[in-house]
Amino acid sequence: MLQTGIFGQPIKTEITRLQSLIQETGATIYEGFVHSIEARLHRGNGRREQAERAWALAHSRFTACGAAGRAEQVAREMTAFTRDGPDSNTG
Repeated sequence: MLQTGIFGQPIKTEITRLQSLIQETGATIYEGFVHSIEARLHRGNGRREQAERAWALAHSRFTACGAAGRAEQVAREMTAFTRDGPDSNTG
């Protein structure tokens, strides 16, 4: 599993930085994307409960901001993850 992000930092560090930027700027419309990234990281590392929680948060955030297409995409990924397990590679 890829552990380093585009800026050469551990992905978890970059996720934390993104979450801080969202809080500082109020750009909450991006929270769903951050939770989706987090879910994929947890999935790749075999952390099922954390992945499920992150998928649920992503779905909730996309639904709240009216991004129905993204919410549906997350729902499909959640279903595939639940059905196929943490090693599922749906995207």
